[in-house]
Amino acid sequence: MTHIFDYQQYREYLKDYYSGQKKQGTGFTYARFSSFAGLKSPNYLKLVMDGQKNLTPENIVRFSRALKFTDHESDYFEALVHFNQAKKSLEREYYSERMKRVKKRYLGGGTQERTLEEYEFETISNWLHHTVMLLTNVKGFRESPAWIRERLFNLASEQEIVSILERLTELKLLVRNDSGKLVQSHRQLKTKPELRRLSARMFYEGLLSRGIQSFKLSEPEEREFGTELVGLSPKQIPELKKRVRDFMKSLNEWALENPAPLQIYSLGFSGFPLTSIEGRHQQ
Repeated sequence: MTHIFDYQQYREYLKDYYSGQKKQGTGFTYARFSSFAGLKSPNYLKLVMDGQKNLTPENIVRFSRALKFTDHESDYFEALVHFNQAKKSLEREYYSERMKRVKKRYLGGGTQERTLEEYEFETISNWLHHTVMLLTNVKGFRESPAWIRERLFNLASEQEIVSILERLTELKLLVRNDSGKLVQSHRQLKTKPELRRLSARMFYEGLLSRGIQSFKLSEPEEREFGTELVGLSPKQIPELKKRVRDFMKSLNEWALENPAPLQIYSLGFSGFPLTSIEGRHQQ
């Protein structure tokens, strides 16, 4: 059985995967794979296997779906493709380290992920829900509304905290372990790509407001804010998003290596237009 974590060359994995499918005698063909992946070219898989084609970011996603990868396998496959296709040593080093982190988390266990349904995310779209949930991982956590309220800089009432704990428990985002302690059921939560803008807006507006409050609630050495004002064109935006997502994913993997955090941080990046393009947004 081919397992993506055993490979350092994604084309070799694809060749072994193809051979394995053919041996099963299920009628697997290049064209059938293209159909599964939503690709127009019937022999695209062969072209990639033979090194005649590289995988684009979009087709990495298509291949991951056709290969029926789990989230961890998809993350590793994505990093592996970029590692193999990178032309610069710095890029290869970056994706090599990312592959190691993903594999380590997979083999280490306890790294379950859960993709929230839209109604679930709407229910916990306030930043407080996510913070309280993560707070259960902090060393010395106490299931006390008063203790939690103090950790939150008194920005939530005890009654509100009780409601948050109940809601997180109802959604099974918090569960009790064998010792009866309240713990996070999944180490990572994800949302579907088609998440409605209203839910996402509420979540990010809350975090941005909380970021402004941090200037009063925390010391300079406890926070980090930085910004660059740059000139971009619309055709550069997809690459900007890809670079940010890659960086944030790497940052999250790095943070998950800490088994006993002492507090919860919000790590975010904001990129938005400060000016309009001539001819657009005219009143």
